[in-house]
Amino acid sequence: MSIRATKWAWSLQLPATVKLVLVALSDHADEDGECWPSQARIASMTGLTDRAVRYVMHGLKASGLIRIETSRGRQGCVSLAFDVEEITPEIAGIVARECASTSKKKPKSDAPDRNEIPKNRNEIPTPRNEIPIHRTIKNHQEPSLPPKTPTGLRLVRTDRDMRFRGKGQDEEVRIPDFIPLDAWNGFLEMRKRKGVKETAHAVRLLIGKLQAFFAAGHDVAAILDESTMRSWTGVFEPKGQSRGSIPAKPKSALAQQAERMRQQFAQGGSR
Repeated sequence: MSIRATKWAWSLQLPATVKLVLVALSDHADEDGECWPSQARIASMTGLTDRAVRYVMHGLKASGLIRIETSRGRQGCVSLAFDVEEITPEIAGIVARECASTSKKKPKSDAPDRNEIPKNRNEIPTPRNEIPIHRTIKNHQEPSLPPKTPTGLRLVRTDRDMRFRGKGQDEEVRIPDFIPLDAWNGFLEMRKRKGVKETAHAVRLLIGKLQAFFAAGHDVAAILDESTMRSWTGVFEPKGQSRGSIPAKPKSALAQQAERMRQQFAQGGSR
């Protein structure tokens, strides 16, 4: 390792990848700037691919920053050009043009492109039993499918009447007046999004539970809204309430603050 070679490599204003390879070369150089590392060794040190190192070495050689000699009996002797002390625009242009390891494009083949649509479709010879690609691209249409026939029960709703039709069945369920339609429809819409298929039997069970809650003095709308908000597919009796009592106040912080404000206004008005 030569300190002179390392300082020289670090002092040059080069792109990061090019400077990384040049510093790795200087790490192997002697006081005369000569070294013999393999491309695999440089790739292992820098973390670059062998292809990237090959293109960077080619660019360094084309710009005159290194010289690769094979006439001294040592295969692949790399000599650092210590006489280059500053990167000129000409050298920078050569480095940028020659060291692009990923922008090298393959030469265009003379073979015809089978994906190109020719003016004359007979220009592209195709083997037997093979359909040309260009014939499957233009004017391609999917075959039309027959319309799907409805299967299972079909729900028909008119205000408070829910009618279930299909498979020889025709059942109708009446929604009682104590069930608010807004809360009920929102609950059914949530069940539909959850993938629940409504049946006449399931609707009767829901109505029976809601009727029991209503008889116990619970707010049916609040029960339905609670199930809708929490994505529950069923209805449940509110916790912490005794049967026949008025539903408890909401326990959220916002509801408690609103209740305290109402009490303060009431006390201020009584004074």
